[in-house]
Amino acid sequence: MYRFRQRRISRGVLLIDGGSPYLLLIALFALTAALGQVIRTATVLIVAPVAVSAAVETGVSPQPVLTLMVVAGAASFLTPIPLRPT
Repeated sequence: MYRFRQRRISRGVLLIDGGSPYLLLIALFALTAALGQVIRTATVLIVAPVAVSAAVETGVSPQPVLTLMVVAGAASFLTPIPLRPT
């Protein structure tokens, strides 16, 4: 059941960007950075299965996609929104 949802979400991402590898990277970066503002932890772990599935369906190597996911997860700390004041 989980793999079905993962494929369904990745196909939705591919329909949005038209199957272009560059647009796929931009869409995944925006999704991960936006979720990082709200979820705060484990954002990359949530989006990574969808990203790998979308990369495989596009024919792109998963390694650059996962590297982008790590950078996008770290980019959410550039704004003060996800940080709690102490």
